[in-house]
Amino acid sequence: MDKKFSGKPASSDVVEEIKNRLDIVDTVSEHVLLKKSGRNYWGCCPFHKEKTPSFSVNPEKGIYKCFGCGEGGDAISFLMKINNTSFWETMTALAQKFGLELPQAGVSKESTDLKNRIVEVNEAAVRFYKKQLLENPEAKQARDYLEKRGIGRDVIEEFNLGFAPDSYDALIKHLSAAKNDYELLFKAGLTSEKTGGGYVDRFRNRIMIPIQNDKGDFIAFGARALSDSQQPKYLNSPDTPVFNKSRSLFALYQAKEAIREQDSVILMEGYFDVISAHVHGIKNVVATLGTALTEQHVKIIARYTDSRKIYLAFDSDEAGIAATNRGAEVIRSAFTGLGEIRNFDESFVDAASKNDRTVCEIRVITTKTGKDPDEFLRTEGAEAYRKLIENAPLLIDYSINRIINENEQEKKNLTPQEKADIISEIIPLLAEIHNSIIRDEYVRHIADRIGINEESLRTEVNKSLRNVTTRQKKKKISLTAVNRHQQCVLAQKNLLSLYFIHTEKF
Repeated sequence: MDKKFSGKPASSDVVEEIKNRLDIVDTVSEHVLLKKSGRNYWGCCPFHKEKTPSFSVNPEKGIYKCFGCGEGGDAISFLMKINNTSFWETMTALAQKFGLELPQAGVSKESTDLKNRIVEVNEAAVRFYKKQLLENPEAKQARDYLEKRGIGRDVIEEFNLGFAPDSYDALIKHLSAAKNDYELLFKAGLTSEKTGGGYVDRFRNRIMIPIQNDKGDFIAFGARALSDSQQPKYLNSPDTPVFNKSRSLFALYQAKEAIREQDSVILMEGYFDVISAHVHGIKNVVATLGTALTEQHVKIIARYTDSRKIYLAFDSDEAGIAATNRGAEVIRSAFTGLGEIRNFDESFVDAASKNDRTVCEIRVITTKTGKDPDEFLRTEGAEAYRKLIENAPLLIDYSINRIINENEQEKKNLTPQEKADIISEIIPLLAEIHNSIIRDEYVRHIADRIGINEESLRTEVNKSLRNVTTRQKKKKISLTAVNRHQQCVLAQKNLLSLYFIHTEKF
């Protein structure tokens, strides 16, 4: 018999079942990049800004503890804190995730299950749009467009592609006939408000590309214009209770198994870049949704690949190069404090293996022809693209090559000033290489390529390294001098926390 909700779980058995199923490492890893050290996992705390990891997860005890801000608890309290939800809201979400029923009396389903209702109405919209694409005579232009891109019925079914008619109320009429209220359609991002009141279909005369979460739920749409006069070219759903562009990746649901199997992920820019890759059998591919890559995107990706090998496959134009550079910085920031971005290739493994502290590997896929991935795959084929993947340079090599090539401008001989300009851009990259053997190899290679004295370049690099070390020491001294009393109190708290985490050692 159900108990009336009074701030406590309606069923203690279900709550215990949820607690038993929750894994603290998996739960925290959805939000924090973790690295195992000894018995525990460590990462940068999500509850305060830090560069040195002080956030510990103990899988044996099922608890987490931050030695920087003092936050701690179990998997449920972590979810409550990170999502800013109550205990009951957290348990309800977990029950839905695990397919368990957590009864609650006295509260209407309509008021508590808005997210489920939005997913349901999105699913109905997916069916409507797909039917329009396959059967509506008005969709001929959309079908022709897809056919030219090599997208047949099987791909339409895999990605649930559709067509939004050139009508202000086609979807509204269809869904309202099924008793879906107008306000729900608006909250789902399927309609827009009219200036004088009422609603209109948000998507019109567009190819519809459903967006799914990692569980397969339909949470939003991307829509490609079919007319040159339509702006924008791509229109996405707005953020809703189930969709946030900064936390969502296109095709993750279709790609996640391939990402796990290949232990790597390829990040592209466009919907059709990704779809084309899947059509050509390259499945470990996802894309951001009309927004720049975020740290949250990186954390999501990291859950599916142990090696954290990430390929950036953006367009080869200036905008694509800028996106590659921004994306690389976001990935660097996401892994700050956990170790180093890999900066040596296979030929250097023996020399560096003893000191390999890498936690992530970034490689960049570019096409010499300047074609985007979709066009390259359609014209050059899958095998040619697989060779690009196989030969994709590490981020540091890509960056060095780009700097040199941009400055050379097809000149056979560089002036002394041009050489100095190139070196000034490259030195910060070399200063990031902590392994002296690897760094020395790069110095030798770059000096030979540009045509400068090797010792001169090494001197400049060492000078930069000394400056970095000096700044780090000054920062450390400055931090040590700040509020010693608070540090003392925090140290006492941390000692107590360590005692509770490592009681077997006391």
